[in-house]
Amino acid sequence: MTTRIFNIILSLIALLVFSIPFCLVWLLVKLTSPGPAIHWSKRIGRDNQIFLMPKFRTMRIDTPQVATHLLTNGHNYLTPIGSFLRKSSLDELPQLWSVLKGDMNLVGPRPALFNQDDLKELRTKLGVHKIAPGVTGWAQINGRDELPIPEKVKYDKFYLDHRSLGFDLKIIFLTAPIMGASIQSPVCFLITAPRAKPARDSPSGILHILHTFVAEVAGFLRQRHRRNALDSLTASLAHQYQAPVSYVGPRRQHCRFP
Repeated sequence: MTTRIFNIILSLIALLVFSIPFCLVWLLVKLTSPGPAIHWSKRIGRDNQIFLMPKFRTMRIDTPQVATHLLTNGHNYLTPIGSFLRKSSLDELPQLWSVLKGDMNLVGPRPALFNQDDLKELRTKLGVHKIAPGVTGWAQINGRDELPIPEKVKYDKFYLDHRSLGFDLKIIFLTAPIMGASIQSPVCFLITAPRAKPARDSPSGILHILHTFVAEVAGFLRQRHRRNALDSLTASLAHQYQAPVSYVGPRRQHCRFP
């Protein structure tokens, strides 16, 4: 009961915090590729029961329903922003609905695809299938999809044997820096934008405008942060040397000492 209340409260908070990114990602998915923004995937839940899990669509609608690592040239099936969404884990945001519904927990083993029989068999053998899958998990912060399946199941088993509210909080706090490091900066996403300037009234034109706007805002915030940092530095030097220290312009600076 405590875990259920914990999941509901944190999921509602997360939905409020990520409401704007949620809407932006939904819009970008719709603008960059044909098909629905949300993909409902058949997944294996608690006690090996099948449920439908929502994700922001990162692959074309004609992609075979198999694990990504089993696809031949899987990168060819990615949408223009699919790689970014996967690396930043923003494609997982709709799964908060599954947490509220009770199909998933915030923390637990990542839900296997309905046809991942090898993963299902290993988890069942170790009793991992008895707990609900999670949006993030111990295996997620220790390698994600780079882990071979037997090693991933070992992390799942470790979580099963040591799970607690404190351990769940630790995993959630460790997940945030990984997402931040993956996103890095909005400018990283702009590298994939087309160099040719598209028509304003086309979907790619709208996307180009959004890219430009985000880059301008990011540049302004970085410049403002840099200026504030320099102001603090010069004030500190002035206090240390008991002398006036001045900062001039964003590119030129000079200090006056006695």
